[in-house]
Amino acid sequence: MTRRVVLIAWIAGLTLGLAHGVAEVPAAICAAAAVPALAWAALVCLLARREREPMAVVAAALLAGAVVAAWPASNINQTLLDWLTTVTSESSARWTVPAVIAPIVEELAKAVALILLVILVPRRTSTIVRGMASGALVGIGFAMTENVQYLTLAAIQGGTTGLWHAAYLRGLLGGLQHATFTAATGVGLAYGRQASTTVWRWLAAGLGLVAATTQHVVWNAIVAGAITEMLCGAKPAGGPCQSSPDAVALFVTTPLLALVTVAPGIVALFVIIARARQPESVTG
Repeated sequence: MTRRVVLIAWIAGLTLGLAHGVAEVPAAICAAAAVPALAWAALVCLLARREREPMAVVAAALLAGAVVAAWPASNINQTLLDWLTTVTSESSARWTVPAVIAPIVEELAKAVALILLVILVPRRTSTIVRGMASGALVGIGFAMTENVQYLTLAAIQGGTTGLWHAAYLRGLLGGLQHATFTAATGVGLAYGRQASTTVWRWLAAGLGLVAATTQHVVWNAIVAGAITEMLCGAKPAGGPCQSSPDAVALFVTTPLLALVTVAPGIVALFVIIARARQPESVTG
């Protein structure tokens, strides 16, 4: 009963915090950030349907990513960017922070949110599938809040068309990335919980976080820039971007590149889950 009361208080408090944070954001932008996130969350619940995820726990995980992880990470990233511009060139700082530092900060923030969720609802990592689902949901919640800022900027720069392009790119494609990254952390925590020794417990959790961060760095440092360049379509290179992205680049090349990039992480997760469901599977 006590845990249930705490869970309800957690959901209520974070919901109020989220509502306060987006109170002045236009409804269209909130919807553009929330709808893809809820669609990804529904898919995660479908994949983990054997675990019968309670809706309250799903909401708690999404809110953990949306509030507990996203806002602190955003503030830390901005603080580090401001500091780095004082000790190096602005162009160097504006590449280093998003490409290298932000993935580390964000995956650590999501890991903290996930650990707090596990403390609140210990059974979240009682199985590998639950660990995967919890991590994915935290990542989806994180992406939802993070996207509010990007979607607002896109709407200012490109109007309604810019908003929906950004919702497609950051909400639909980006939501998959964040879900996959943090699912690795969740799997690591689940393996750590089942490990028989302290060394294996820390090693499993650490490897999960490293896997999440590595995938995130690759995405930010290499793939995101390549996608931006493709959608810009500047001719000649380095010139001004086209007024609207090329349809093939937007709806064919970009999603294929995104899927190819995230495919190794998704395949690894499914292999791990399949092995974990085998009766003879032993961890530790």
